[in-house]
Amino acid sequence: MGKQDIDYLIVGGGIAGALLAYALVESGKSVKLVHASINGEASPISAGLINPITGQRFVKTWQWELLHQVFVDFYTKLELDFQCKLLRSISIFQYLNSIEEENQCASRMLDIEYQNYLEFDKSKVNENDKFPLLKINRAYLLDINLLLKKIFTYLEQKGALFIEKFDYSDFDPAHLVWKKFEIKGGVVFSEGSFVMDNPFFQNLPFMAVKGHRSIVESKDYLFDNNVFKLNYSIIPIDKHRYWIGSNYEFNNRSVELNKEECEAQRNFIENNVILPRSTIVNQTIGIRPAMRDRRPVVGSHPDYKRIYIINGLGTKGSSLAPYCVTQLVKYMLNGENVDKEIHIKRFIWK
Repeated sequence: MGKQDIDYLIVGGGIAGALLAYALVESGKSVKLVHASINGEASPISAGLINPITGQRFVKTWQWELLHQVFVDFYTKLELDFQCKLLRSISIFQYLNSIEEENQCASRMLDIEYQNYLEFDKSKVNENDKFPLLKINRAYLLDINLLLKKIFTYLEQKGALFIEKFDYSDFDPAHLVWKKFEIKGGVVFSEGSFVMDNPFFQNLPFMAVKGHRSIVESKDYLFDNNVFKLNYSIIPIDKHRYWIGSNYEFNNRSVELNKEECEAQRNFIENNVILPRSTIVNQTIGIRPAMRDRRPVVGSHPDYKRIYIINGLGTKGSSLAPYCVTQLVKYMLNGENVDKEIHIKRFIWK
């Protein structure tokens, strides 16, 4: 049997790979997405929280205004195409732990750039609360599982989805051939933390960031448009299910559950007044891929110009993926420059 020509092969179907496959098909390209569900995947178990304010200093997320414009447009188009709700606006209520944090937030609120994002909420969940709640506005929740399900169905209907583990020994990088396919445009690796096993990108400074999360069910309808951040975040999935997490274990790629962390989350759930009459129904882990400079990595291999990467989205995949995908599509199809802050060249050509 002869070879079959395709434009692009995408390896890895997390949020970045799925959005990329969708964008390329919508651009009229023939695409094959290769994906297999593997323990440790981050996207399927992520909360989908998009927070405009980040870190201990309560600063705006990197490139927030630009990211916001891109991800709202991207997800709105997906909602129209798939006739479903994927993105919803929410508020985040964050517990403050010190007078220093309260003063830091008060200082931010004096800055006009933050006045629509931050405010104090004087209500108290516990009578013993010493500090006001910080309310973060203009946050979002993305239904990642529904998004992936819709895109996979869309690709499957077009014959563009392969559910199998990618074997590097089946791939000829010099001639861009994978099994029976000759790839005319390029191969994109969007493998999440499994990129650390990729022979083409061994020199990139990736970090594996392992996190545990719990799913709880409550007999009561508690809330569905607010997120609470304490030791862990409490994030609504629907009216009776909540996502609890996550911790950060750096450079740990084990897919085994940490019993101490599971017990810590169990104690948090059992002793938290926000979650009355709740039962844990699932605990699992995901391993996020992060770069040491905390920026994504997008671009082509220095020696194999038609082998590309999109990775390193860390804990911000829901907000970063549409922007990174848009940058990569323009780079591959039109030769436009990739944002220098996320370009692979910052690591390879120095």
